[in-house]
Amino acid sequence: ANFDIEAGITYLDTESLGNIVSVPLYNERYYLLTADRDLPKNLKQIYWAHAARLPLCLLTPDIHVRRIIEQRLVGTNARPFLESNSIPVLLSHIRDGCWSSIVSMNLGAIALAPPIRAVPIADHDDRHVVGLVAAQREPNTPLVAALLAEANRLSIGMRTVETVLDTNC
Repeated sequence: ANFDIEAGITYLDTESLGNIVSVPLYNERYYLLTADRDLPKNLKQIYWAHAARLPLCLLTPDIHVRRIIEQRLVGTNARPFLESNSIPVLLSHIRDGCWSSIVSMNLGAIALAPPIRAVPIADHDDRHVVGLVAAQREPNTPLVAALLAEANRLSIGMRTVETVLDTNC
């Protein structure tokens, strides 16, 4: 409203966003990142309650995705042993096999080198729409107009993140 920000990327379905234009970009799902040798190598999915019993290192509570994860862990007695706002720090702790983490796979751009693997969490259809947002203005600046046009082009046939991961792994 104050012209502080031209555009941003955020969750479209978890909060009221006000007077904005939004373009969905992708759906994200939640995955357990682990190198735990006690979990079967061919594990195709895991449930929130089982993931909650593992020694977890999670993103800090000030990060939106952590608040979503916390909602899924209510009633499980999960307590993270380590918190960080850095994905590389989490990955370094996961790599040793003593820790696991729960993340949204919009982090799929990170190469997961063995022994780390991503296991889908399967309780619910836990997907959230992530998209581009911009203030509702007419006319938009040329930069915002171009960004919205490109986002609309990309959102046609919006792919889920696991589809992106399947094609990159």
